Amino acid sequence: MQCQAKNMFPDIQECPTFEPTKEEFADPIFYISKIRPIGEKTGIVKIRPPSDWEPPFCRDPEKFQFAPRIQALRELEGVNRLRLNFTDNFIHFWDLHGQKIIKPVVGGQPLDLYKFFDLANREGGFHQVCTRKLWSGIGRHLGLITDVQWSTVLKDKYRKLLYPFEYFIKVRCLLLKGEELNEVMYSSPRNLLRPLFPAIIPYEEVISCAVETQSHMSPTIEPIRCPTFVPPSTATDSPSTAPVQGKDITCHSCHLGDEEQVLLICETCEVGFHIFCLYPPLESVPPGEWRCPGCIHKLYTPSSLFGFEHTKFNLSLNSFSHAANAFKRNYFEHIKEEVSCREVEREFWSLLASPDSPIEVHYGADLHSSHHGSGFPCDPSDCDASKQHYIDSGWNLNNIAYLEGCVLKHVPGDISGLKKPWLYVGMCFSTFCWHVEDHWNHSINYLHWGEPKTWYGIPPYAADKFENCVRDYVPGLVANDPQLLHHLITMVPPSLLLESGVPVFRADQREREFMVTFPRAYHAGFNQGFNFAEAS
Repeated sequence: MQCQAKNMFPDIQECPTFEPTKEEFADPIFYISKIRPIGEKTGIVKIRPPSDWEPPFCRDPEKFQFAPRIQALRELEGVNRLRLNFTDNFIHFWDLHGQKIIKPVVGGQPLDLYKFFDLANREGGFHQVCTRKLWSGIGRHLGLITDVQWSTVLKDKYRKLLYPFEYFIKVRCLLLKGEELNEVMYSSPRNLLRPLFPAIIPYEEVISCAVETQSHMSPTIEPIRCPTFVPPSTATDSPSTAPVQGKDITCHSCHLGDEEQVLLICETCEVGFHIFCLYPPLESVPPGEWRCPGCIHKLYTPSSLFGFEHTKFNLSLNSFSHAANAFKRNYFEHIKEEVSCREVEREFWSLLASPDSPIEVHYGADLHSSHHGSGFPCDPSDCDASKQHYIDSGWNLNNIAYLEGCVLKHVPGDISGLKKPWLYVGMCFSTFCWHVEDHWNHSINYLHWGEPKTWYGIPPYAADKFENCVRDYVPGLVANDPQLLHHLITMVPPSLLLESGVPVFRADQREREFMVTFPRAYHAGFNQGFNFAEAS
């Protein structure tokens, strides 16, 4: 884990920090316009108000209640989510065949099936890898010894486990594009064991279909009769799909009814196939409930669409604080002294890099101030007389959209999140994923109190390069959902961005500090611990 963390945690340049004088601070719109030429070079900037600017916090920690968002950290990182989607679909595929998959071990280490599938299909798939003798190179990418013995082992593992899924996915690619598979394509003689699709389906289409989620699948795919995808089995148990006595069953492929001991009957539609007439062929009768390829296509349901769920109960700020503080204290109990921001940051990226991380955190995100109330004073009853000048302050985020010089002043209505601020209650590792503001607006975030919030920003001029980098990093996710970055559900490590030539800047925002993002500046980050922020 330490090696992963080191690779994902490079030195990142700090964004500019501004400390305006009282005179400069008096006009937020003018000041932000003044620093814009600098801010556009880094995407994000920090503004530290004058020392005597201390607005009161106006929410009752017991009465303020919310249902936090649940975040499983391993699902946030893009490649991990590809791997999880792939695994769900792969296991579901074999479940439909009555097969339980045990993760294979090669060279004494578990075989990463997603990476194995991805590497092979980047080269065109099983038959292309065989023809071009690329198993040794794929083995090197998997971190395995690459002598002839291991190449043969890898080829055999892929043929038995992954090639049936690859073939199924390529058929599905054609179905999703609306192409018809005619009977002539698979009514071949028994000895014709060759791929039915000589044309190479583009990698992007294959991986997109392999990691497909339900909301992006074709709403109706009619069952078809095409070659099946069941792996060879050495089991000798009697199958539940044995031929039905008294029925005149023939093979759907060769149209013969001989060799009944190896003539399978589909559990769903009762159509028959000889095990050697299937493609890929079977070596023996499978032990479980076997289904024909047409029924597999009908019953196959891709992985569920990823999105954050919320707890089914509300928490007060006080209750949330107890849980959040206990989590961080217990997580870092091995560190005797106070844990630094850099140590938390290093651990954050290490957790995101781990596909097996069990860590879940909660985040009170996008809480509407129109419902929960603002942390800033909005009414004389919110604070004593000495603090009431903060009600009308331009830096009170309830006011900034209505100031002279702000274009939002001319937009009618109190638009939540744009003109009316949203509230954010964080705990250690809770995350806001890569995104750009709607309509390429500025955003401004104020940390009322609590532990720091770590930010990453991309300059606006590098937005296209950032988007291309994400597209290359997780092509399957982007192909399934071209609006991926608008959903705030995907993290990409800064190390990868920097290696790809995308400039990245960072900041640790502390209490009573503002962060400003500039138009079309992608940004992301996480919370170092329990805190309360407000943004507009």
